[in-house]
Amino acid sequence: MTTHTKALEQTLGSDQILSSGEHAGLVQLARALAKELDRQADTLPTRTLAAYLSTLSQIRRIVRDAQDERKGIIRAASASRVGAIKADIATARAKGATRA
Repeated sequence: MTTHTKALEQTLGSDQILSSGEHAGLVQLARALAKELDRQADTLPTRTLAAYLSTLSQIRRIVRDAQDERKGIIRAASASRVGAIKADIATARAKGATRA
Protein backbone atom coordinates (compact mmCIF):
# COMPACT_ATOMS: atom_id res chain seq x y z
CA MET A 1 0.00 0.00 0.00
CA THR A 2 1.32 3.43 -0.95
CA THR A 3 1.53 5.92 1.87
CA HIS A 4 0.33 9.50 1.59
CA THR A 5 3.95 10.61 1.96
CA LYS A 6 5.15 8.45 -0.97
CA ALA A 7 2.27 9.54 -3.17
CA LEU A 8 2.87 13.19 -2.30
CA GLU A 9 6.58 12.94 -3.12
CA GLN A 10 5.64 11.54 -6.55
CA THR A 11 3.32 14.49 -7.06
CA LEU A 12 5.95 17.00 -5.93
CA GLY A 13 8.47 15.46 -8.32
CA SER A 14 6.09 15.79 -11.27
CA ASP A 15 6.97 19.42 -12.03
CA GLN A 16 9.97 21.61 -11.32
CA ILE A 17 7.75 24.56 -10.36
CA LEU A 18 7.10 22.88 -7.00
CA SER A 19 10.79 23.06 -6.08
CA SER A 20 10.85 26.85 -6.28
CA GLY A 21 11.12 28.80 -3.05
CA GLU A 22 7.85 30.51 -3.86
CA HIS A 23 5.96 27.32 -3.02
CA ALA A 24 8.11 26.11 -0.11
CA GLY A 25 5.46 26.81 2.52
CA LEU A 26 2.75 24.95 0.66
CA VAL A 27 5.06 22.00 0.01
CA GLN A 28 6.07 21.87 3.68
CA LEU A 29 2.42 21.98 4.77
CA ALA A 30 1.55 19.17 2.36
CA ARG A 31 4.41 17.04 3.71
CA ALA A 32 3.36 17.64 7.31
CA LEU A 33 -0.25 16.74 6.55
CA ALA A 34 0.77 13.60 4.63
CA LYS A 35 2.94 12.45 7.54
CA GLU A 36 0.09 13.09 9.96
CA LEU A 37 -2.32 11.06 7.82
CA ASP A 38 0.20 8.23 7.55
CA ARG A 39 0.67 8.29 11.32
CA GLN A 40 -3.08 8.17 11.95
CA ALA A 41 -3.93 5.75 9.14
CA ASP A 42 -6.45 3.90 11.30
CA THR A 43 -8.63 6.94 12.02
CA LEU A 44 -8.01 9.47 9.21
CA PRO A 45 -9.12 12.63 11.03
CA THR A 46 -11.65 14.55 8.96
CA ARG A 47 -10.10 17.99 9.42
CA THR A 48 -6.60 16.80 8.56
CA LEU A 49 -7.91 14.95 5.53
CA ALA A 50 -9.85 18.03 4.35
CA ALA A 51 -6.77 20.23 4.78
CA TYR A 52 -4.66 17.72 2.86
CA LEU A 53 -7.15 17.52 -0.01
CA SER A 54 -7.28 21.32 -0.19
CA THR A 55 -3.49 21.47 -0.28
CA LEU A 56 -3.35 18.87 -3.05
CA SER A 57 -5.86 20.93 -5.05
CA GLN A 58 -3.64 23.98 -4.71
CA ILE A 59 -0.63 21.97 -5.85
CA ARG A 60 -2.55 20.67 -8.87
CA ARG A 61 -3.54 24.23 -9.83
CA ILE A 62 0.06 25.42 -9.54
CA VAL A 63 1.30 22.59 -11.78
CA ARG A 64 -1.52 23.09 -14.29
CA ASP A 65 -0.91 26.84 -14.50
CA ALA A 66 2.84 26.34 -14.92
CA GLN A 67 2.32 23.79 -17.68
CA ASP A 68 -0.20 26.04 -19.42
CA GLU A 69 2.20 28.99 -19.20
CA ARG A 70 5.01 26.93 -20.76
CA LYS A 71 2.66 25.94 -23.59
CA GLY A 72 1.47 29.52 -24.05
CA ILE A 73 -2.10 28.66 -23.10
CA ILE A 74 -4.16 31.54 -21.78
CA ARG A 75 -7.21 30.60 -19.75
CA ALA A 76 -10.33 32.54 -20.73
CA ALA A 77 -12.07 32.33 -17.37
CA SER A 78 -10.68 32.28 -13.89
CA ALA A 79 -12.20 31.66 -10.50
CA SER A 80 -9.85 34.05 -8.74
CA ARG A 81 -8.90 37.69 -9.05
CA VAL A 82 -5.22 36.77 -9.21
CA GLY A 83 -5.94 34.39 -12.08
CA ALA A 84 -7.79 37.14 -13.95
CA ILE A 85 -4.86 39.52 -13.47
CA LYS A 86 -2.42 36.88 -14.75
CA ALA A 87 -4.62 36.31 -17.79
CA ASP A 88 -4.71 40.07 -18.49
CA ILE A 89 -0.91 40.27 -18.25
CA ALA A 90 -0.46 37.28 -20.53
CA THR A 91 -2.87 38.80 -23.06
CA ALA A 92 -1.03 42.11 -22.99
CA ARG A 93 2.30 40.35 -23.51
CA ALA A 94 0.88 38.37 -26.41
CA LYS A 95 -0.20 41.63 -28.04
CA GLY A 96 3.35 42.97 -27.82
CA ALA A 97 3.31 44.95 -24.60
CA THR A 98 6.61 45.08 -22.75
CA ARG A 99 7.41 45.11 -19.07
CA ALA A 100 7.66 48.48 -17.39
